[in-house]
Amino acid sequence: MDIWAPKLNGTVTGLGNGTTTLTATFMPSGRTASVQVTVSGAVEEQDLTISQTEAEIPTRTTLLLKTNMPVTWSSSDETIATVDSNSLVT
Repeated sequence: MDIWAPKLNGTVTGLGNGTTTLTATFMPSGRTASVQVTVSGAVEEQDLTISQTEAEIPTRTTLLLKTNMPVTWSSSDETIATVDSNSLVT
């Protein structure tokens, strides 16, 4: 099982409990630097809440929804309403 997942910008995401050594290599010289990382514990699960569970808005107006954690939105019918990545319903 993988313990970590690197990204191009240097961000490391812990994937599972354990200890691993992360090594960065500078090309073309081949110089390296390392760091030992221990991943432990799990992020506590939370219930997702939305600022309102029902809403009625007039045509051509907007509504801003709020949640207690980052989410990806979708609409079951985009011919009626859409919601963007900023939680804005139109």
